[in-house]
Amino acid sequence: MEGGQMSLFPKFNMTEPDVEACMNLFRTAVKELNGTYPSGAIGWACDNRPDLVLLCRGAEDSVDRSIIDGDIEQTELAIARYLDCYRKLFNVYTDSGATALHSTIR
Repeated sequence: MEGGQMSLFPKFNMTEPDVEACMNLFRTAVKELNGTYPSGAIGWACDNRPDLVLLCRGAEDSVDRSIIDGDIEQTELAIARYLDCYRKLFNVYTDSGATALHSTIR
């Protein structure tokens, strides 16, 4: 930036640490979810509640975009939505009683 001019493309001036900080936030969220994942929930949702799977995929896409942008604030918001979506899927699965059926079949 010579002469104090502002960049026309500020998103392309992100620093590597911003992306890494965003990734670290996401890694923490994934660890949290892994600790609460009821076995078989994703497979069950694919078969029985594809709407919830699409909701989770949309949340994942938002997280991906915010990380690529290196935007901490947007990443935090996207991760909150991501966690909410997966918690909802887990709760619906657990409330369905499919967990007992799943463990009996397997």
